Amino acid sequence: MDHTSYSIGLRTVKLNRDNDGDGSKFEFIINNTPVFIKGTNMIIEDAILTQSRRYSLTAQIKDCVRANINCIRVWGGAYYPSDLFFDLCDQYGILVIQDCMFTSMSYPTYMDFMVNVTMERIQNIERMAHHPSLILLFGNNEIDMTYTMLTSDGPRTAQTRDFFEVSKITDENMKHIMQTRYKMLFLETIPDITKRSAPQVPYAHSSPNRKSNYTSKSIFDYAKDGDFHYYLAYDGQAPYESIKQLHARFISEMGFQSYPGMKTIDSFSKTSDQSPNSSVMLTHQKCKDGNQIIDNYMQAEFKLTEDFTDYVYLSQILAVIVMRYSVEHFRSENDYCRGVLLWQMNDCWPTISWSGGRLLWSMKSATIFH
Repeated sequence: MDHTSYSIGLRTVKLNRDNDGDGSKFEFIINNTPVFIKGTNMIIEDAILTQSRRYSLTAQIKDCVRANINCIRVWGGAYYPSDLFFDLCDQYGILVIQDCMFTSMSYPTYMDFMVNVTMERIQNIERMAHHPSLILLFGNNEIDMTYTMLTSDGPRTAQTRDFFEVSKITDENMKHIMQTRYKMLFLETIPDITKRSAPQVPYAHSSPNRKSNYTSKSIFDYAKDGDFHYYLAYDGQAPYESIKQLHARFISEMGFQSYPGMKTIDSFSKTSDQSPNSSVMLTHQKCKDGNQIIDNYMQAEFKLTEDFTDYVYLSQILAVIVMRYSVEHFRSENDYCRGVLLWQMNDCWPTISWSGGRLLWSMKSATIFH
């Protein structure tokens, strides 16, 4: 009456979180071989799903191979990727870390919502589970860290709160509600489904996450025994050389913004709009003070030009310098740090962003993964 054909691969994968020195490892062991993860984060390709293009996905995966990338993390604020995405990753040897589609907020746990979540997870994990490229499921993006950021007394964490213009939560009842919701969704329901439907796939409740729950006093606590998200802009615009002082087990997000190429900028602006602080350029910048942050770092690194085309190119060079410096630092701590995932692989519209499309594979002389 019906049949389905699958292409499969046989492999073992383990997420090693053994205690080690000042914390614990966050290391992937595939076919009994420890692997250093060199990767990137994939966001939504297009806000209008029907405009996503099959051919561009194939090209992006091939670009990842040419950039020496071995892993893609699918970000939890996007949508579950197509079967074609997993087929391509299987074919080209790209590992996949898949977030569940929850991000950066406290989700409700009333019955109808939980029924919907359960169905969504069962359908998607059963669709993905046979792919050998899938090596980890994260329960969500940044919800655990968001709780830490909103409740921590740490001065550097308070600095991050100031950047995002959010207030510290001091109400104990609110904290209890957030923790109860989190436990039901990400420590009970979703891991139970994962264990039943894909017992061969490791699960971690959030990215970033720590080995122990509710013990973080600062967002920087994640660095020593879990995966970690880090952006200079959110750390008081620290000099990029300060990365040398950061020791992390696994970097699952790290990026630095630049402008897209002039061909892209010409597609959404007139010549009269082409300056960093024009209303059009600021509309195409979704990071708070993003253009000013780029300018601040450029002034510290270069003699600035008044020519906008040169300015755009210098912003790209700056991003490559910062990312290369950062990656080389974490690669040099290979026994301690076991992976780096750059933010981000792609964009969903022409914008000023962290997209690696203009860093990793458009500038072949500046490839940072070897």
